[in-house]
Amino acid sequence: MRKYKKWIRFLLCILSLFLIYNFIIYNLFTRKIDANHDQQTVGDLTRLSYSVGSMYLRDTTYFVPVRHIESGEFDYSKPIDILTIGDSFSNGGGSNYYQDFIATENGFNVLNIQPYNQLNSIETIALLQSSGYLKKVKPKYIIIESVERYAIEKIAGENNLNHTENIDTLMNYYAGKRYINEPPPISFMNTGNFKIPLYSFLYQLSNNAFFSKVYKVELQKDFFSVRNKRDLLFYFQDIKNISKANPITVSSMNQNLNTLAEKLKSDGIKLYFLPAPDKYNLYSDYIKDNPYPKSIFFEELRKLDKDYYFVDTKKILGDELTKGEKDIYYADDTHWGIKASKVLGKTIKFN
Repeated sequence: MRKYKKWIRFLLCILSLFLIYNFIIYNLFTRKIDANHDQQTVGDLTRLSYSVGSMYLRDTTYFVPVRHIESGEFDYSKPIDILTIGDSFSNGGGSNYYQDFIATENGFNVLNIQPYNQLNSIETIALLQSSGYLKKVKPKYIIIESVERYAIEKIAGENNLNHTENIDTLMNYYAGKRYINEPPPISFMNTGNFKIPLYSFLYQLSNNAFFSKVYKVELQKDFFSVRNKRDLLFYFQDIKNISKANPITVSSMNQNLNTLAEKLKSDGIKLYFLPAPDKYNLYSDYIKDNPYPKSIFFEELRKLDKDYYFVDTKKILGDELTKGEKDIYYADDTHWGIKASKVLGKTIKFN
């Protein structure tokens, strides 16, 4: 009987230490990287890498006089000036919308939609044109946005521009569309309580902690308003997908955009292409002893003849880095911040 009591006391002691450890780590560290900590947003890279020193807590509210319109809120009796379509950069990634700053700068009505079902952005726009949807909303300009790391696979391939759909079906689809990408809250007991010390150690030995989806490298200058001002966090596919952009694939992407631009001209619509530079690419020139390859995505695209308007975001935002501007991209996020959205809103011209 005494033997069992000893084992029970031992197990209770282990359980108590386990609970105390989780309680301390959760309240000191893990709770802070909750996606909605104290009504503030934490970036996706901090949540993946547990890099508390790069955490940039920010309020999800900001003031601009004119806001863009999401498809589920759109009143079809009011024509729009710009229609935007893209990925998370267009759908509030980084807790801000570049469309709000374009709308404010120009006094425009800006409608944001998402690709239809499994179609890419080019195929979606072609479908909206053939169905009569574009004639109903009457945009003067269309902005296709894509983050650099996925632009080639989404836009450079063969596109089917002959999809058809009933306009009422499209209107019903977009009327109920909402973009929701909020991770669930972190509970008291979670694996992050153990990953925080583990990752902290492993990042000392490897830029991606051997198996993390987030790389961490040191910059030559302070570019972020966080504790670790020179740590650059970036997503692993920023490097993995670099080789997809070459003269052939970039040319194919450019031709597909030219083809769509020509189709849209028949309705008097001008096409804009806004590629969002990968965070690694934008900051790569400032990485100490950079061991990784350089992207040629923007450099190749600049060379080509275009029937659409190319928004050279790498140059626009790179010029801000040259000035020493901080937080163009958030330290803890794959997305650009409000400063970048403001600059783009002021720089992109419509005529």
